[in-house]
Parts: sequence; structure tokens; C-alpha cells
Amino acid sequence: MIIIAIGFLVGCGTSRNLGNTQGGASESETQEETNRITLSLIQRIRQLPGVAIRGGVPIFLSAQTDRSGTFVRQPLYVLDGYILGNSFEEVNGLIRSVDIKKIEGLTGPETSYYGIRGGAGVILLTSY
Repeated sequence: MIIIAIGFLVGCGTSRNLGNTQGGASESETQEETNRITLSLIQRIRQLPGVAIRGGVPIFLSAQTDRSGTFVRQPLYVLDGYILGNSFEEVNGLIRSVDIKKIEGLTGPETSYYGIRGGAGVILLTSY
């Protein structure tokens, strides 16, 4: 006698649309994504609070002059924890705006971790 058993697994369930809770992007996230794709790096950095463009490079307004009142210092650029330097032109040649996920600006006591190089402010860049 040969017994052949064939089993079937049947699942029942319902599916519901629960709105925007499963990975939907908020309006601000959508705007940030659009800016990342369409704006240049200098335009994105310019949107940081207290940043202005002088001589074609971004600077923090609070750190724009030294004691003589004439010298303009550029902020320190840090990409994913690695110090790139104080030259926007070099940074702009190394990375593309579309590759940068997040841009943050540091001024005042927050820059003490970076020593004298961070005296004119620090721009933290986070890539994807």
C-alpha cells in the first residue's frame, strides 16, 4: 500500500492602505531631495543660517573679519568626519552637490574640536 500525501498551505488575510505610514516622504524631505538634485553646492551652503557669499566663497558672517577688519577667512570643510580643508574651491572640485545628503554649519564653541582651523566656522558635509 502506498500513501501519497499532498499538503496545501492556504493563507487568508486582508490588506489595507494605512495612509502615509509606510515609507512615504514628508513635504520637507521631498523639498530637500529636490534641492540636492537641482542646487549647486554653494547654493545649498548659502541656505545655512549666518552664511553669506563673499568673493565667490561661503563664509559665516560672524567670522568674516580678523582683528584688522580686512581679512576674510573661509570655514573648515569636513566630509563624513574627514577634514578636507579651508578652501571651498578645492572642496567643490572634489565632491558634487548631488552626493551630499546633509549640510550643517557650526560656529562658536562648537568648533573648538577642530582647533584653530575651525575658527571661522565649520561646514559638516554628510554623503550618502
